[in-house]
Amino acid sequence: MTIPDPVGRSKALLGRIPADVVIIGVLALSSSAAFGLGFITGKDTAKQGAGSDLWIEQLPQSVKSGGGPAAAIMATVPTKPAPAVPEGPKVYVASKNGTKYYLPSCGSVKRIKEENKVWFATKEEAAAAGYEPSATCKGL
Repeated sequence: MTIPDPVGRSKALLGRIPADVVIIGVLALSSSAAFGLGFITGKDTAKQGAGSDLWIEQLPQSVKSGGGPAAAIMATVPTKPAPAVPEGPKVYVASKNGTKYYLPSCGSVKRIKEENKVWFATKEEAAAAGYEPSATCKGL
């Protein structure tokens, strides 16, 4: 058996497959590969902390019947205002469970539950409590 024998057999086999099936197969494989590479890239980015300020919030499960597209859009708009910073000169916030402190305008603060927030008036006060400034929060 020589090399041209299996090559000739595979060409004969591929010649029997319709061109449409080959095209659909190539499209399916390439789209699956692209999705897989994107998924892996997303996991790597999350590990490096580059995507720490971006996440998907859970949207309402249902829209009132008969609302149409406008009702669906309105269902995604938050109905309650963002929580205000406590009264007084409290300008830094941290989590009870964390090690970093943030400015209230930082995106990471949105992920801290209200009952876990700890407020500080100065950086020194936060440092004395054992917190460090966040590297992802600009302005610290």
